[in-house]
Amino acid sequence: MNNIEEIVQTIFAENIIKIIMSGMRSSANKYKKIIIVKKKIKGSDMFQLAKYTESQAFHENLPATGLKDRVLELFRNEFRYSVIWTVKHEHNIRTSKKQEVSHSKKPIDGTEIQLDGAGEANKR
Repeated sequence: MNNIEEIVQTIFAENIIKIIMSGMRSSANKYKKIIIVKKKIKGSDMFQLAKYTESQAFHENLPATGLKDRVLELFRNEFRYSVIWTVKHEHNIRTSKKQEVSHSKKPIDGTEIQLDGAGEANKR
């Protein structure tokens, strides 16, 4: 599987808990790193994007339905590396400067990650 869309589609079939995107494609990128965490906001499952510059963090809330397209957009335009945690796996995705994609996944030590009442991820 070398196509980023296929890899992301496969990962998003699982229950996403947290995503870290880093490795800027260009030094002109506004953000150095983005951390995306699943949260319950006003009773709805949302994802909070924490976008980091050198000295500031900006937050944005995104509904779960828009997350996959946003992650693909960030991969294509801004970042080359990502770690995505689902309930059962840790996925590592890397893209080279030549747009070659590598993907690895490993199970999370037999314990599932669950959300606590505040929407924070905890191993149980």
